[in-house]
Amino acid sequence: AGGDGTVRAPLSGGSGLAGLRERLAAVGGRLEAGRVGEDRFRLTAEVPLTTDGPVGEAAS
Repeated sequence: AGGDGTVRAPLSGGSGLAGLRERLAAVGGRLEAGRVGEDRFRLTAEVPLTTDGPVGEAAS
């Protein structure tokens, strides 16, 4: 967990939070996920509106 209570999962290439974090990072975005208090979970995704060009497999 990060110092602010967020969970930092290892990169996996899968379809869970780690996979989502990887895909966001590939386009210059980021993901934060973790508990907020005793009964809440917060998921925050930041996605850039534009990129400098094709990224990853989409560029093929």
